[in-house]
Amino acid sequence: MPKFTSNFGQFLNQNFMGILYFASGMFLFAAVDTIAKVLTESFHPVQVAWSRQLGLLFGILIVLIFKGVTILQTEHVWLQIFRGCLAETSALIFIFAI
Repeated sequence: MPKFTSNFGQFLNQNFMGILYFASGMFLFAAVDTIAKVLTESFHPVQVAWSRQLGLLFGILIVLIFKGVTILQTEHVWLQIFRGCLAETSALIFIFAI
């Protein structure tokens, strides 16, 4: 009779964590979009987009506390800055649309 090794248990654990991360990410995307839609009834879309980006900044600061600044190393700094600008523009256009 074959024995299950600890590698199989670790494999299942990694798969479960991947599913959990994916499901959590999808829930958070839906929750943030719903909150943005509700907030646009009371606030200007630019304020909603600003508060959304502020929340992302706090999230990044928490990651930097745990992982350190070495995760920020890149060979293409301007492409990363351009990517951030596009992400902000996309969020702003999305919030104006809803």
